[in-house]
Amino acid sequence: MGRKMKVGDIVLSTAGRDEGSVYLVVDRAEDRRVSIVDGIDRTLRRPKRKSVRHLRRIGRVRERKLLTRLQVGRARDREVRCALAEYTGEEGCSPEDSSRNRLLEDILPAQEEAGWKHE
Repeated sequence: MGRKMKVGDIVLSTAGRDEGSVYLVVDRAEDRRVSIVDGIDRTLRRPKRKSVRHLRRIGRVRERKLLTRLQVGRARDREVRCALAEYTGEEGCSPEDSSRNRLLEDILPAQEEAGWKHE
């Protein structure tokens, strides 16, 4: 009867306010609960704990590097977002979407105008 879910499984929420949302399993919290993230609202620092009865496994992370990083606790929210976007076919993983890149696009021109030199 138990649904075996592992770290790296991509799941679909089938009940609750988040019904229809896609998440990534990052930890088995208890026997019948897992910790899930989407990299946006539910980040790796604040995962959602959910019963496996309210989730349906729909896939698995394809990238070994991310799977390893998840297992040792070194993954990043951006990696999670990219993995889920790749699986669902959504856009949003291009380098231009990175908040760090957007920040650099704002900061570097301002610094150059102020006379800062970058090497």
